[in-house]
Amino acid sequence: MNWERKSTKTIIFLILSFIFILLRIDTISYVFKYPFLNLIDPDSYYHLRRITFTINNFPEILTFDPYLSYPYGEFSPWPPFFDFLCALISLPFPDPNRILPFLNLLFLFFAFLIVFIYTRNNIKVATIACFFISFSGILRIYSSAGRLDHHAFEMLIVTALSVKFVEYYDRNNLLDLTIIILILIISFLTWPGAMIYSVPLIIFTLYKNFTGNNPVHINKGLFVAYHIVAIFLSIYLKLSGTADNYPYSYKFLSPFQRDFCFVTSIIFFTFYLSNKISFKYGNKKSLYFLIWVANSILVLIVFKNFFSEIFSGLMFIGKKEYVLKTAEEASPLFFSNVYSITQEFQRNIFLFTP
Repeated sequence: MNWERKSTKTIIFLILSFIFILLRIDTISYVFKYPFLNLIDPDSYYHLRRITFTINNFPEILTFDPYLSYPYGEFSPWPPFFDFLCALISLPFPDPNRILPFLNLLFLFFAFLIVFIYTRNNIKVATIACFFISFSGILRIYSSAGRLDHHAFEMLIVTALSVKFVEYYDRNNLLDLTIIILILIISFLTWPGAMIYSVPLIIFTLYKNFTGNNPVHINKGLFVAYHIVAIFLSIYLKLSGTADNYPYSYKFLSPFQRDFCFVTSIIFFTFYLSNKISFKYGNKKSLYFLIWVANSILVLIVFKNFFSEIFSGLMFIGKKEYVLKTAEEASPLFFSNVYSITQEFQRNIFLFTP
């Protein structure tokens, strides 16, 4: 009976994997149509430039780019991890250009694999989850062959972070917490807006705290995790000179992201302290009130610029972006005569929407 179940799971996984790959390779003829890489969107070409620079000058990273704001040049505003990782993966191959167009497919497939493994005990849940990853229109766009932007890798980060958080919540394992810290660091070194990955975790944990059902180790662990990430970002910003070249902003990797981690760590420390006081002195609301007031004043004084920038970011999302609209930043390309990708994709790209 166990053998039959394993065989069924294996067959379902292979079928879903085949569909996943098949839906993402119909752009191959377009990508390799010319002697040079014919990538799908403009952003991919800039990532290709940074990746190629690192391949040719490994392990150096392109920070000041003379092509930006030409002819004056400018510091590249994007964090380096995604481009460095792509360069590192493709470095051993004789022709990296044959590998690079498929990396986003590979990254999202790893997310697909994590979801299937984590939910494999309930084959219906595993099948439905992997089905949506395969057929989601926006995920398909971002992980198709020839797409070299960082969004598919972000999906892998979100998936890994969510799974590790659940595992740490259940079993209070130091290794899980260490992996969470590494994932958070990688997320900020991939995209300045990586704070949004933490929002579901923070909301869930705050809800559990307010309902009195949150394990003590969660507050303590997340306080340590975000504090370490904040310290790491402080060191990185100083050593890389990033803080000197870009303003305090949610749009670029700057001290804003560092402060986000510090503020988040203070929130979890406050909950941890409240729990300790409750355990020692009982449910004394006056003590809770004093702790929260003291920490709130501290945060408002030390991080006064942080909240104005948070407000600016929320206004930006509310006025210009709506929910997840940033994920559709390249959608005009599919209706433009400039890019032949229209002809390649018009048959099936919007068969399934997000």
